[in-house]
Amino acid sequence: MSEIIKTQGVVLRKINHGDTSKIITIFTIDYGKVTVIAKGVKSPKSKMNARLETFNFVELVYYNKQSREVQLLSSVDILKVFNSLTEDLTRYKYASAVIELILTLLPDHEKHERLFKGVVRILDLLNKSDENAKIIFLRFFVFFINEIGYKIELDFCQECNKKLSESGGVFYSYVEGLMCDDCSSDHLISFEFNKELFNLLICLSNKNNLISFKENDLDFLITFFEKHLAYHISEFKGLKSLKLF
Repeated sequence: MSEIIKTQGVVLRKINHGDTSKIITIFTIDYGKVTVIAKGVKSPKSKMNARLETFNFVELVYYNKQSREVQLLSSVDILKVFNSLTEDLTRYKYASAVIELILTLLPDHEKHERLFKGVVRILDLLNKSDENAKIIFLRFFVFFINEIGYKIELDFCQECNKKLSESGGVFYSYVEGLMCDDCSSDHLISFEFNKELFNLLICLSNKNNLISFKENDLDFLITFFEKHLAYHISEFKGLKSLKLF
């Protein structure tokens, strides 16, 4: 017996299936990631095809049966389209990285309302904000890492509990986390932060306005977050979306 489900979601991915259908992965507010089949959607007469573009924020109705992995999509309506994401390569790249994080690191069928709202907000910001797209993405990356349980402690040294803001330098070990300069000599260090770089990390984490920054420092932090996740989640190999162009 199928249950009729109505919910909201963001389209993450679509794959052709046969001559007329597509398999769609959607991140929903109520049921987490779900996979549905849109039958007949490739027909020229179908109205659903354009509504199921990646990034679209939609309302959908589908028939859910627990015994199957792919559910049957009944209808879909657009709530919001983020047009600028497909018109600007830089914004498209970082929006794709957001989608990739959800696709690769979130389990299926796990509700995460706070993260869902964060995804909708970040897509909206990437779509219309004048702020640097890389900074917008980095703020989301920090938020995402915190939400899935791999938060990086920024206030105190993980060895001696000294305030990191009072340390001459800040050092990161995959095992211990962030440490002050006094404790770093006893550990294998993977990343080193000078004052400027550490303050940038703090600003991003606290959502403070950035008055000045270096593009190289932003790239460093993206790599840092990727490596941090890769250490804790062995199947994560970095964000392919950021290496496309």
